[in-house]
Amino acid sequence: MTATIVHRPTPVARRARTGAVGGAMWALLPVAWGLVSLEDTEYGSPQFVAVAAAFWLFGVLPPVLLVAGHLALRDALDGDAGRVGRVGIVTAATGLAAMALGNGI
Repeated sequence: MTATIVHRPTPVARRARTGAVGGAMWALLPVAWGLVSLEDTEYGSPQFVAVAAAFWLFGVLPPVLLVAGHLALRDALDGDAGRVGRVGIVTAATGLAAMALGNGI
């Protein structure tokens, strides 16, 4: 009999997967924003809360998840990225974090 070896995902792999989920959510952003508008719902109603939550989930959460993916990329490349690669990854992650902050406010 042979034993099946199950490899546990590394933290970098988990963060990379999280970044992929963020990318998929960001791709669905136009669909979420195209279906309903906050102006079409009455302020304070359950529908308003649901639409605002959907806007927040698709506008704030994906950039945060993409930041985690960028950090996983930086860790996976380690020293092979070079100075330009590291600066590019950090710059992109900083821009995504700023966008998440701006969308959340």
